[in-house]
Amino acid sequence: MNEEEIIFYCITIAALGFGVYNFLRLAYVKKNWVRVDDAIVQELIKKSGGNSTSILYYPVIRFQTLKKESKTVTSSIGYFPAYLTEGDYVTIYYDPHYPMDIVIEKYKIIFGGIGIIASVFLTILFF
Repeated sequence: MNEEEIIFYCITIAALGFGVYNFLRLAYVKKNWVRVDDAIVQELIKKSGGNSTSILYYPVIRFQTLKKESKTVTSSIGYFPAYLTEGDYVTIYYDPHYPMDIVIEKYKIIFGGIGIIASVFLTILFF
């Protein structure tokens, strides 16, 4: 096995692991956390990275807990391009013990799928 094959296998395993982790985490969250179907994107915070060309958008989500408490949470995960806009309704899950910890359902599904698709693509590309 040469060096290129080893690098390929490492990248493929990492991409597959990323996808599987996201799907397993979402399954855990769906089973153990509280679902909110009418959370609203209050705003998008635009931040630039280390250089001026990398811009990420962080959604600010507003929702109500089962205890009727209003919460506003800025997602810790930014993305580009923006797939959400201000005023969009999204499905989220929040940890009942720590309501500021949320998962946006659509986001986890997208990135879990990307990891799995990337690993399949890499396998086809190199074999």
